[in-house]
Amino acid sequence: MVFVILDVEERPKKVPRAFCMPLKVPEEVYLVIKPQGGQDDYQAFLHESGHTEHFANTDGSLSYELKHMGDYSVSETYAFLIEYLLANPLFLQKYVEMPKEKAQEFAGFIMEQKLQAFRRYAAKVIYELKLHRNDLKKLDKEFLPTEGEYTSAAAMYVDILTKATKIKYAKESYLLDVDAGLYAADYVRAWLFEVMVRKRLEEKFGGDWFSKRESGEFLKNMWKWGNSGKSVAELATAIGYAGVDICYLTDDFLQFFKA
Repeated sequence: MVFVILDVEERPKKVPRAFCMPLKVPEEVYLVIKPQGGQDDYQAFLHESGHTEHFANTDGSLSYELKHMGDYSVSETYAFLIEYLLANPLFLQKYVEMPKEKAQEFAGFIMEQKLQAFRRYAAKVIYELKLHRNDLKKLDKEFLPTEGEYTSAAAMYVDILTKATKIKYAKESYLLDVDAGLYAADYVRAWLFEVMVRKRLEEKFGGDWFSKRESGEFLKNMWKWGNSGKSVAELATAIGYAGVDICYLTDDFLQFFKA
């Protein structure tokens, strides 16, 4: 029997950041959130719901390692897939009851936020790889190496992150803003694969795929593999792609902002 527990209680020392805690996959999965108000609650809840659905629908006969460990970009793909329903005007009109014009406007806001986040994490991958390799070779505006060198790792952090996002970063964060295990790369792979999964769902079940029972069955056939039963590359092949390719994400951004 599978138990999905929603922890939405207010507690004095409760961590404000939402998270999914798969204690025993798939039998006992917690979704923990402390509502603060505003669209961020919707994003956080939907994101963690993606993780929750993934773990709650994992094949229980898999080994512990395949259910809990391994390629975290797999579960992040499903988290992004559900989170970015907020960038689907049809979803916003149907379930949030936004007028068509407002739904398109809000979806645009979410896509702009997504683009900024993707550029930030892609830059973090570049920065963190250089940091761990003690490579201070300076990068140009195309992020290609030059003959010069940064004066410090902190200066390198400020240059790369600021250049990628157009937001001024503080040098004091050059060691704080580093993800354990190069998790930034898992996020980047997940962003790439999320749009590929979504495009396949749209092709099979239409723009309102989120309201179709068949979509759930399609996703369950992916969720059952847990975190490591299949990598994102293997899952991409399983649903008809040659492999994971950034062109789908690039096209998605271009098509949305041209619309």
